[in-house]
Amino acid sequence: MKKVGVNMKIGIRLSSEALNGIAELKDFYNGNNLVDELKITNGATIGLALLEIKQKASLKEYDWESVIYGNMFLGKNNKAEKSSIRTSLTLDEDVISDINQLKIVFPQFTKTKYVTTSYVIRIIVRAALSQNNLIKKI
Repeated sequence: MKKVGVNMKIGIRLSSEALNGIAELKDFYNGNNLVDELKITNGATIGLALLEIKQKASLKEYDWESVIYGNMFLGKNNKAEKSSIRTSLTLDEDVISDINQLKIVFPQFTKTKYVTTSYVIRIIVRAALSQNNLIKKI
């Protein structure tokens, strides 16, 4: 019998880059949804992005360096900004586990001791946008 995932609601501050990226991914996923009545939430969008990433490579083996340091932006008006917006996300426990795993993996690329959950989400969104050719390079 398969264990049913538990969803958790978290309050978080996300950068405008992450929020714009989530909106763009959500439109992309909704556009490719076979059941039009089902709309994908922001939390589910992050879960789908992680699934896509894990289909390409394991979280430890994925090319995070090119995502973190690549000159990739969502467009001239949607560059990463210093402002952040408080929001809440409902995430599956598997997604939270993957985020926590990436919080251990990313400091080797960022040369820091710690990265925040919101930073990890931003990089996950960038990677999924890149995989789906939704990032316009400047």
